[in-house]
Amino acid sequence: MDPTNRLNRTGKDGLKARVTAIAMNMANLEGQNKILREVERLRNESQTKERMSYARVTAQLAMATKSEQERKIEMRKEENTLFITSDKATTGRKVQEELTKVLNPRTEKIRINRMKTTGKALIIEAASKEDLEKIKNNAIVKRNFKCELPKKRKPLVILYDVSSSAKEEDIIEDIRAQNFEHMSKEEFEDSFKIRFKTGPRGKSTVHYVAEVSPELRKTIIKDRIYIGFNAINARDYIVVPKCLKCQDIGHVAKHCTKETACSHCGGAHEKKECDKTGQPKTCIPCKARGKAECKKEHKDCPTHKMLIDRLILKTDWGK
Repeated sequence: MDPTNRLNRTGKDGLKARVTAIAMNMANLEGQNKILREVERLRNESQTKERMSYARVTAQLAMATKSEQERKIEMRKEENTLFITSDKATTGRKVQEELTKVLNPRTEKIRINRMKTTGKALIIEAASKEDLEKIKNNAIVKRNFKCELPKKRKPLVILYDVSSSAKEEDIIEDIRAQNFEHMSKEEFEDSFKIRFKTGPRGKSTVHYVAEVSPELRKTIIKDRIYIGFNAINARDYIVVPKCLKCQDIGHVAKHCTKETACSHCGGAHEKKECDKTGQPKTCIPCKARGKAECKKEHKDCPTHKMLIDRLILKTDWGK
């Protein structure tokens, strides 16, 4: 073969090999880029799903936390209850005897669920407010008896993490000026009263519990409340007090008339003297009410739940 042709062929083969090598490298790079793009896509998709999942879980937790108490408030059934007393009858039983002589549910078309007596009053639970009105407006009943609807307490709210150095009067005025500026000072102070503060001692913030009107409560728990240079959270404060003397719930030691009891077994001794600490803890609230003792945590105790429900029904939440 002519040496010149051989050189040309060799040059062409070398060039072809180099072009092929470059093409292979480019293909590899493109393949790697595709892989990298796919990895990035999958990673972004995973993060998006994770964020969505987290957001969904957070929303579900918020709903669950909004929770039992708020759901109970929203779903509560109003009690149609009437307290009846009389100057002529000294006991609840006597009031019942006298009332049943002059009031006829059949002719008056009154639906009564049940009646019960206390020391001096008769308590009637009717099917509706209309039934209560029929009793109250009966001419003979109006002449001889005093009918009253049960008095309900105002709601309590807890304001979290308020500066411990702030004065109460400044806190009240900050809340009014920064959140309820449309209300006069007198109007606001009639609807908002601080009852006490709680939380760990010696910290830079404390929690305040305030008694509020039903209308104010709806606004306070809906959004954050501005106080000075801070925005704080607020929730309904629905707490059944616990007595540290008799270990029952529903009252505090200051008003307790019972004997001292052990917080573990309920015996008539201090806990430090208890010889039953190796045994399961006694549910004193259930035991005190003659119920089967539960083995649940305090907040899940059926007696505790019953008292929470009762507290909700005795509170004026508005409409």
